[in-house]
Amino acid sequence: MVVGQDWGDKSYFVKNRGQSRAQSFTNRALVELLAIAGVAVEPIGASELGHVAFFTNAILCLKSGVPQGRTSRDWFQNCRHFLRRQIEIVQPKVVIGLGEHAYCSVLMSFDLSPETFRAEVKEADGRLLQDGTRAFAVYHCGARIRNTHRSLEKQIEDWSRIRPHVRGAG
Repeated sequence: MVVGQDWGDKSYFVKNRGQSRAQSFTNRALVELLAIAGVAVEPIGASELGHVAFFTNAILCLKSGVPQGRTSRDWFQNCRHFLRRQIEIVQPKVVIGLGEHAYCSVLMSFDLSPETFRAEVKEADGRLLQDGTRAFAVYHCGARIRNTHRSLEKQIEDWSRIRPHVRGAG
């Protein structure tokens, strides 16, 4: 399971008919990084299906304004119960928090306190949630973060540590 922060805004949703764009830099990077973690998913719009992965967001509503607009702590707080229920229903062996806010929401939905984000990303075995799911922190794979906070090479290392846990999940 991959948990992102949020899904754009209402106008993006309407313009794209509720679908993400296959040519999105972030979506292409996510497919590549998931493969490094041992999960082969096909790009959006592909006719063949790879492994099944569940994608959701920490904020489960649509923002008004701009897709990369600011978020509110209240939105994360208000959605935590629903995020936890999604994790409990899907019962993934591994949940990946894509970015600091998404990862912290995963932990806090299970009443766990996160360490510093950098420390959580370095944690080789992730964090074990009460339901047996293992949670991993990774930096967001969008271009801005790759160019300012975490290079592609470092992100590949981050996602590589997840692979043994995905292999052991079957």
